[in-house]
Amino acid sequence: MNDYDILVVTIKTDVNEIGHLLDVLDDQYYKRHGNQVPIQFINEDIEKLNSDLPEGRSFYTDIKNERIMLYDSGNY
Repeated sequence: MNDYDILVVTIKTDVNEIGHLLDVLDDQYYKRHGNQVPIQFINEDIEKLNSDLPEGRSFYTDIKNERIMLYDSGNY
């Protein structure tokens, strides 16, 4: 496996805060593990994600078809 893309879906009010937390998490990961398996966090608002899915954007349709759910709060 070359890398992991991890999509983090949030509500609009949390996007900036979550983005900052993911940057911190990213820094901590690379300090501990170096570049063994690169991880890229993608932070997306649920409304934007839902509006982009019907448009057939390949990134989102790939996620929909090939996803592995790591966590679901059950809110959406």
